[in-house]
Amino acid sequence: MNTAYQYILLRFVPDSLAGECLNVGVFMFQKRNNWFRAKISSRLGRITRIYHEVNLDEIRMVGKALERYANGLSKHWEEKQPAFDISSGLESFIYQVYPKNNNHLQWSEISAFLGEEDAEEEFEKLYERVIGKFEAEPAVNKSLEAEKAARKPYFPLFDELGITRKLRPYEIPVLHTKVKFEHAWKNGVWHAYEELPMTLIRKESAQDRINNWVGKIKLLTHEHTEMKIHFLTPERASADLLELAQIQLSGRINGMEISIVTPNEAAAFAQRVKQEMEESENAG
Repeated sequence: MNTAYQYILLRFVPDSLAGECLNVGVFMFQKRNNWFRAKISSRLGRITRIYHEVNLDEIRMVGKALERYANGLSKHWEEKQPAFDISSGLESFIYQVYPKNNNHLQWSEISAFLGEEDAEEEFEKLYERVIGKFEAEPAVNKSLEAEKAARKPYFPLFDELGITRKLRPYEIPVLHTKVKFEHAWKNGVWHAYEELPMTLIRKESAQDRINNWVGKIKLLTHEHTEMKIHFLTPERASADLLELAQIQLSGRINGMEISIVTPNEAAAFAQRVKQEMEESENAG
C-alpha cells in the first residue's frame, strides 16, 4: 500500500541573493502515524572545498542541535499526542522547529511523494539520494592536500630563511617497525617538524592522524629517544582538534620534547629555528 510522505531539506546557503545552496539535512513526516525523522550530515567538507572561509564547526553545532530536537519530538510523539498542531502536515510545525530565516542554514520548499516501503527505509533512501551520495571524499588525494595546507604557514618562511635545505628525512628503528620524520636536523638531539593535517579532510581523519602520532610516540618511548618534535597545524583548524592535539601531543615524554605550533606563531617559530641552526653551526 502506498503511503504519503512529506519532506523538507535543510540547505547551506552562502549568499541568499546568489541563490546557491548545498543540501545538508533531511526532515521527513508521515502524517498517518505522526512519524517524523531528521538527519543532518556531519560530513561537510564539500562546503569548504567551494566556500573556503566557512566555519563548519558552527554549522555542525546548529545542525546537530536541530537533529536532536526534531528526533526528540518524534520519540515523544510515539507515546503522546503531538503538542504542535499537525493537521495540515509538515508545514504546520516545521517552522516552529527552526524558523525561516536568511542565515546560512535555510529551508527548501516542502515536497511530497508516495512510498511503498517501511518509513525508515524510505527515509534512508531519500537521505542517500539528496545528501549521502555526495558525502564521499573526492577521488583526489585529500590527505596530500591537507598536508600541504598544514605546511603552508611555515615552509615559505623556512625557505626564505634557508632552513628547508638543511632538513632531511630521519628514520628511527623501533621494535619491528620504523618511525619516520620527513623534515629533521640534528643539534645534539634531533629536531623534527611534522605537518598535522586538520583541514580539507574529515574531522574523523584528522583525529586519526593525531592518534597515529600518539601511537608512534609511545613506540619511541621504548627506545628512550631524545628528540624535539614540533607539530605544525594549519590555518582555520577547529578549536576542538587543536585542543585534542595539545592534550595528546605536547609536553615532555621520556626525553622527548613535543610541541604544537599554530600559524600565528609561524614567524617567531621560524626565526627561532634559524637561530638554533646558526648557533649549532657556530659551535661546530
